[in-house]
Amino acid sequence: MEQDFVKPIASSPAIASLLGVFIGFLLNFLRDSYKENRVANKEKKSIRTLIRLEIQQNIDELKLFWEQVVKEISEDEISVFATGRQITSRLLKLSKSPFPEWRCKAWESQMTRVPAAFEDNEIVQIQSTYKRMSKITSLLNLLPRGPINIGVSMAEATFSSGGFLIDNYEDELSFWKDFEVLVLSVIESGNPVDK
Repeated sequence: MEQDFVKPIASSPAIASLLGVFIGFLLNFLRDSYKENRVANKEKKSIRTLIRLEIQQNIDELKLFWEQVVKEISEDEISVFATGRQITSRLLKLSKSPFPEWRCKAWESQMTRVPAAFEDNEIVQIQSTYKRMSKITSLLNLLPRGPINIGVSMAEATFSSGGFLIDNYEDELSFWKDFEVLVLSVIESGNPVDK
């Protein structure tokens, strides 16, 4: 008796039409979801590539800058036990080197999309890289610029070319060490997007 009741419902044209509409709706929804996911994944990959390339260009610029600075410094000046005159000379040569120009346009322009393209820990690492690059620029901008007589101390150079005042060997050495550690940390950390 139950079979007699089920058979007419399943063979009813209205039920079959509703079932067809439901299946069509479900397939359409699944297709649209797949298409949206594919577009979102492509956008995520593009954002990651764009920011990875920008950071890599910045790191490459920093490597070239650092190689130039190290090349300018003589063997005596590289010594851990460098004298005050050697540290002063090192800083003056650093101030004469062309400063790297960071690119951060991709990072800034994609800021609203970053959370979708990166995990939280990646965002922290990327932001840290950009902050360290900014700190390098801040330190470089403290150095005197322009023509400087290598025979003068940093304090004397400051008065003639603008910049900040380092009035003793310990401050000059501290500045150099902080700068070197910062530069090497960016170079050695590498591109956080590659990790």
